[in-house]
Amino acid sequence: MYRSLLRILVAIVLVGVGVVSAGTPVSADSHCATGYTFFRSEPFGRWLSVNVNNAGQVSARGTVQGWYETFHMCRQDSWPYNRYTLQAAANGRYLTVDYANGRVVKASNTFEGGRELFDFDLQYISPDGIAVFSIRHLESGRYLSVATSGAPVRADSTFVGYNQAFAWVA
Repeated sequence: MYRSLLRILVAIVLVGVGVVSAGTPVSADSHCATGYTFFRSEPFGRWLSVNVNNAGQVSARGTVQGWYETFHMCRQDSWPYNRYTLQAAANGRYLTVDYANGRVVKASNTFEGGRELFDFDLQYISPDGIAVFSIRHLESGRYLSVATSGAPVRADSTFVGYNQAFAWVA
């Protein structure tokens, strides 16, 4: 149980001080964690997945950890320890919120900006020893949420509940 949390905390510290670098950071002080990161919607047990054929829409539909379910955690030195952008491995683009399409989360931007910033707040450690977070979209102040299995991820919740719980598996 503590091994997973320790691994995550070490990754946060290493990325924060710039020891590890991967992916394609946009700015000089941007650092991306090496390796693969996956997010599981806790209520539905599905992996967040990028649909490259649907403008990079992110849904909780993955049944396995594959390329479309892989993300790079990126941050800048000046950001708080829990602030990240997420870069999808499937298309190399950063997750953003599409306000015109019901606050759907998409991997569609080629840069890090206000719409691409997310704060990760630890909620609990799951029975299988995985750290579970709520993910708040910084610009809107809304939490990422999944309504049903296979549904798009949306930045539409003003509170943290079970549908806003995501396991961070590195």
